[in-house]
Amino acid sequence: MSPPATIPASPLSRPRRLRPPLLRLLEASRHDRLHPALLLVACYRIPPDTVLDLTWPTMPRDADADPWVLELLHWHGCRQRLDIHRAGPSWRPSRRVFVDQHGHPYTLDRADDVVTYYAGQVGLPPLTLGSLAHPCWTA
Repeated sequence: MSPPATIPASPLSRPRRLRPPLLRLLEASRHDRLHPALLLVACYRIPPDTVLDLTWPTMPRDADADPWVLELLHWHGCRQRLDIHRAGPSWRPSRRVFVDQHGHPYTLDRADDVVTYYAGQVGLPPLTLGSLAHPCWTA
């Protein structure tokens, strides 16, 4: 099991209820490596730069974190270990939680490109990772 990520404090006490267009975008991105990051920004309004800077520290589980978030990050860690195995010597070691298939950390620009791509796939205008936290997506 991967060590848990340091979970930043959310400005919300519980996840937001999201509108159908944003739910379609999140569903379309469900197989993407950045899907958990999109969920953290959209559901908890955690700033994108904070989410992309999450690392895998060697510390005990954060008792204050939402169990759903811990489970999400656990499965993301499992996927990352599979990526490490598949990449072999081309893997770039990084303590970051959100990295590509070769271990390179995602930048905000790259994450915005991913969100824009999935927004287009579901018929939404171009969006950024930060725009997923906007209150207009709340049901």
